[in-house]
Amino acid sequence: MNREAALALYNRELRRSLPYFDASVALEREDSIVRLVGATADPMNNCVLFSALDAASAGAAIDRQIAYFKGLGRGFEWKHHDHDAPENLKALLLERGFTPSEPETIMAVELSAWALPPAVPPGYEVRPLEAGESLAPLMDLQTAVWSGEKLDWLHESLARERAASPDGIRFHAVWHEGKPVCVGWTRLHRSFAALYGGSTLKEHRGRGLYRALVASRLEEGRRRGIAYGLTDAGPMSRPILARLGFTPLTGTTPFLRSAP
Repeated sequence: MNREAALALYNRELRRSLPYFDASVALEREDSIVRLVGATADPMNNCVLFSALDAASAGAAIDRQIAYFKGLGRGFEWKHHDHDAPENLKALLLERGFTPSEPETIMAVELSAWALPPAVPPGYEVRPLEAGESLAPLMDLQTAVWSGEKLDWLHESLARERAASPDGIRFHAVWHEGKPVCVGWTRLHRSFAALYGGSTLKEHRGRGLYRALVASRLEEGRRRGIAYGLTDAGPMSRPILARLGFTPLTGTTPFLRSAP
């Protein structure tokens, strides 16, 4: 895989010009900034997706975004990438009260040369959700794995996105005794099948379910002519993805600033 070519496509298609699905989500451009203003005031629904700054302009540009979201009464996330300029961008964000979350690695795999059957152990089944199937069991699993709190904002956002673009976002799950035990979704946009939300209930880990879920989602992308599979990988999933052929493109850290 040509890493530089894939990274350039990632910047262009998934950070600078990514289309959003309904009027409640706005993608806005201001000079060298691309930001998302979400349907709710939750900081996770509002984000600076892309910036092209230099040492002279970065501080003022950050201050403008803080003032903009403050005027809306919202917190927001600054999606920092390791290849973003200037080199001291992280320090500038910290100086202005942003809190970093756990860093992740953007990893990609070229799908034209990739093939892996989504095998699962006996008693399990991996498949995409049908059009009429509820997202609620998937969101309940996300809550159980990650937060213990209801993720209403995420459920509502994904439901709107699915209604507006059923072919643009796809949900897959591994099922056991009629219930999902490993879930994730894929946004399919131009060159990328971008994987999100991969989560497995603790009691079902270590059985290859996450691997099967990744394979199921990438196989769907490959059949549709998508060039790359892509994901933000945390420390738990990175070694699994590397064994599946994924290559690191860049690092990323979400920097959060609370609502005023």
